Amino acid sequence: MSSQPLLAWFQQFAVPLSGGTAGRDDYDFQPLADLFATARVVGLGESTHGASEFFRMKHRLIEFLITRFQFNVVAFEASYSGGTIIDDFVRYGHGDLAAALTGQGYTAWDTEEVSALLRWLHDHNSDLSEDRRAGFWGLDSGYNAYGREQILGYLEITAPELATDIGPTFDALEQLEARWPFLLDDAESDLAAAHLKLRQLDQPLARINSSTIDPAADRLARYLRQMMWWTGPDRNTRSRNMGTTLLELIDTGPPDTKVVVWAHNFHVGRGSDRSGKTLGDLLSERFGQSYVPVSLEFGTGQCHQRSLDSDLTSGDLVVHEVGSAPVGSLPWCLAATGAPAQAFTLRDRQPDPAVDTWFAEPQTEHAIGWTFADWAEFECVSMIAEKYDAIVYVDTITPNHPTPNATRAIARYERY
Repeated sequence: MSSQPLLAWFQQFAVPLSGGTAGRDDYDFQPLADLFATARVVGLGESTHGASEFFRMKHRLIEFLITRFQFNVVAFEASYSGGTIIDDFVRYGHGDLAAALTGQGYTAWDTEEVSALLRWLHDHNSDLSEDRRAGFWGLDSGYNAYGREQILGYLEITAPELATDIGPTFDALEQLEARWPFLLDDAESDLAAAHLKLRQLDQPLARINSSTIDPAADRLARYLRQMMWWTGPDRNTRSRNMGTTLLELIDTGPPDTKVVVWAHNFHVGRGSDRSGKTLGDLLSERFGQSYVPVSLEFGTGQCHQRSLDSDLTSGDLVVHEVGSAPVGSLPWCLAATGAPAQAFTLRDRQPDPAVDTWFAEPQTEHAIGWTFADWAEFECVSMIAEKYDAIVYVDTITPNHPTPNATRAIARYERY
């Protein structure tokens, strides 16, 4: 088809945005209010984990959702157990923010931009009653150091023999986690042995928990569940597992729980994984129109990634120069509008024969992972308007800013 009707559509329905500086007036988001007004969960995606503009725009959107629509949980594609430390900081001011952010284990999030978001959450909560504070959840099954520490401490008091028995397995898991994600292919037997040992702990821990009135018992069970997922045969279905964790947390939380999810476009979108269901699929099945997935896309620029050394170790932080988008692709169409930042609502789009075919056919979008691979910049996805309910576009991206803790960890080739 001719590109002119398509470009005209994007020009006509663009919602201009004022940029990604947190704390500014949210007037530019008002045209999106109807989309979010009845949402129970909003998924904020991103086509790269390494762009400062994306992180700052998400910060603004989260402020908008919390202050205007009473969203009360921010959930990250990050360690479940590490997330509980961050939750203690944003809700109650406990602990050190830098240490809590580093403790979730993923260097992509250990940035000044995410730190600013968490500081805002803490300050927002400081004058609110406990039942009105916004919390933080991690959804991923990796980096379970804090969960192991909590389980071991609990067992040392309630069942010392179990603590002694599981100790070597926990030590082995610490070593295995340091090898994630690319150095585990030759560790299948070690993972299987750890998984079996964790399964053997499941029932005794449940019996101990059921005989106490400890309100933390459910959290201990989730710590163990995440470790079992990470070592088990389903560990590669991360997106589905994160969705399951999120649904369980919503089900056991207050009835007014409303969540904004921070993750890659792959996870928040519907139908992203051809081999299985994503977090976005599970949320759509449960909440229907009350789940709103939003893609963050860009035109050109630079982003941070981690290099991959010849021994498959996560290496240096590199600045990746992103090439021009293919003609006719989603980012090409968005860039043709000439606006520095804008949004598009795709849900309930009025039929338009001139552009409906384009929206119904597979299209190309950016899909940049945290590990550097210059060939992995774009992905062809089916039906953009089915995958996302809205797109937030930034014309030019620049690399985000790692914290001093992240810089030191990357220099030591630690974590991912």
